[in-house]
Amino acid sequence: MERRTSLSIKELLETTKTGGAPSGGCVPGMRFPVCFYVNEIGVAMNIGSDEEKIEAKEALMDLLSSGDSALSGTAFCFLFEAVSRECDDASLIEAVALFENDPRNKEIVICAKNTVARKRSS
Repeated sequence: MERRTSLSIKELLETTKTGGAPSGGCVPGMRFPVCFYVNEIGVAMNIGSDEEKIEAKEALMDLLSSGDSALSGTAFCFLFEAVSRECDDASLIEAVALFENDPRNKEIVICAKNTVARKRSS
């Protein structure tokens, strides 16, 4: 697992919220689906510096309430996986539990858990 862009977490989050290029623009032809940027944030949470990990975790928690099922589902996958690895971060555990227990998120949670399970079994 490695990062594929050099964008900061802030730029990645901005891009997911605007659905376009970060404020500095992008290389022509290098525009990706918005979920790609959420994935980049998740990768940073797993392999980034300590500062990036914290910033990425906060960005993913923010995306849980985005109202976009693709964004919140992708963010939930990374956060759920983090909590499943014996996480002791109370704010992260609470955010995942609140999202998971909201009946409006039932289909997103099932899909995300299936995705995490498939990843673990491969």
